[in-house]
Amino acid sequence: MTLKGIMDRKLFMLVGSLVLKRCGTALAVYLASKGAPADQLDQLLTALAAVVGIGSDLLFDYVEKKRAEYNGARKMLDAIGRTDTDADWVAR
Repeated sequence: MTLKGIMDRKLFMLVGSLVLKRCGTALAVYLASKGAPADQLDQLLTALAAVVGIGSDLLFDYVEKKRAEYNGARKMLDAIGRTDTDADWVAR
């Protein structure tokens, strides 16, 4: 993983966690005003934070893996003398 990729992931997690906390607080206030128990709200917000955190981490790993595969295929095609027009199938 490149330094830029690590910085992008850390920045997303920093900003995403703040946005998630604000949205979670707003959801908890709304549900509390409707009469939901505090125990269930805490469990719901914890589960939501875990799912979003793990999901975003998996998404970043998937994107980084696909980017590495694309770059590897591009380098391999360049090494055997193919032109960019021949490598259009790689971008799909």
